[in-house]
Amino acid sequence: RTFAATLECLNLSYNNPGGLDNLTKFLPKFNNMRTFQSRNYFNQRTVSTLYGNLSQNMVSILKLMPNLKLVDLTGNNHLTLNGFDIVGILSTHCMLLEELNLSDCQITSDYLNNLK
Repeated sequence: RTFAATLECLNLSYNNPGGLDNLTKFLPKFNNMRTFQSRNYFNQRTVSTLYGNLSQNMVSILKLMPNLKLVDLTGNNHLTLNGFDIVGILSTHCMLLEELNLSDCQITSDYLNNLK
């Protein structure tokens, strides 16, 4: 078995995801991944000036983990920049999700409508 096939929990909290968009093109799917944590990348000012693609990088990572049960994105206040809809993406690509932590992400009720 490969490492990707056995890994069930990945915590990328407080890391710089800036270059992950290129890396995800070469990573396999993590079908056994059940828990993904990525807390507090940067504040919104830093995101808007330096890391405009953070939300897209997050989506690229999450698409590799279709069987997630828990996602913790606490403190990622870039998740709604430019109308980006992380809740809609999670509801489409993570159908088995049981727990979603979006504390301090500045998610408005408009985005929560996608939890239907």
